[in-house]
Amino acid sequence: MEKNEPTQSKYDAALAKYNTQLDDAEIAAQAARIIAEKVPANNTPEVKKFLFNCIDLTTLKSEDSDESVMKFTQKVNKFDEEFPDLKNVAAICVYPNFAEVVKDTLEVEDVKIACVSAGFPSSQTFIEVKVAETAMALMEGADEIDIVISVGKFLAGDYEGNLQRAPHEGNPRNRSFEDGFEHQKSIHPFHVFGCRFHQDFHRQAAACRHAGGRPGYVPGHQGISRADGYQGRL
Repeated sequence: MEKNEPTQSKYDAALAKYNTQLDDAEIAAQAARIIAEKVPANNTPEVKKFLFNCIDLTTLKSEDSDESVMKFTQKVNKFDEEFPDLKNVAAICVYPNFAEVVKDTLEVEDVKIACVSAGFPSSQTFIEVKVAETAMALMEGADEIDIVISVGKFLAGDYEGNLQRAPHEGNPRNRSFEDGFEHQKSIHPFHVFGCRFHQDFHRQAAACRHAGGRPGYVPGHQGISRADGYQGRL
């Protein structure tokens, strides 16, 4: 009788494709080699201009305020005026509660608004909070969302735990990150909205489905993102 061998999870299968047993000294040596070989050839104005245009100009300080974020954004506006022949930064990255401040202050085209989300930087919060924070950032003007995962769960091999709650007997709130707020109306006190969130790994953006402001109302499926234009409402 054949024994059933344990099935490898899709996460372990993906990680098995790469060498994760890394040596710091070996990595340092390889980095030094790449720098020596590649930097001289790429130390050109054209490459530097390209790299500048790839920057997410970021302020994630605990003392950030509406005023400081406005001034931060105005620097990007001034750069466009002072250096019209150069492409500006790719995005301004802020905490979710400052997305609207950036949106109202930013006067430059082609500069996106990026927000950290999902309990940045530790990810130590509830799935419902992560989804709500992401949805609200999108509504406030974010074009891109940077999601953080729980490093503790990852190192413990609990890969599914980064996507859903750990099961507890009798807990009706066991659901995945993908399920989002399908059940929030039954477990959250303010019943503001429902949304379904998924990661777009190619664009590092997010899409959500929003419910109306009435408790218990869940709309038809309407995937949205800032790139396509916000269609939801509170």
